[in-house]
Amino acid sequence: MDKQLKDLVKKAGTFAREKNGGLSHRIRTKLDEIKPAIAVLAQERLTPSDIREFIQKETGMKIGIQNLRRYLKDSLNYPPNGSGGKDSAAGE
Repeated sequence: MDKQLKDLVKKAGTFAREKNGGLSHRIRTKLDEIKPAIAVLAQERLTPSDIREFIQKETGMKIGIQNLRRYLKDSLNYPPNGSGGKDSAAGE
């Protein structure tokens, strides 16, 4: 029974990470608090690396670039249509 419970807890953790995009609740909450500022940066078409730099400078929060990209895509649909997979502004 103890092993079964451990497996269940492990599966719950995996499920939660999949559902919240791999972000911890604390980071997601903090990003949601500053979402209006992030939306302005996205509207100005800054790269995810530049947005990440802004977040780190203004809040002191460090976030991985892949996690930030996932958050931007899920929350703001940025970059639109899957464009801008790289941080470079090629083609503009």
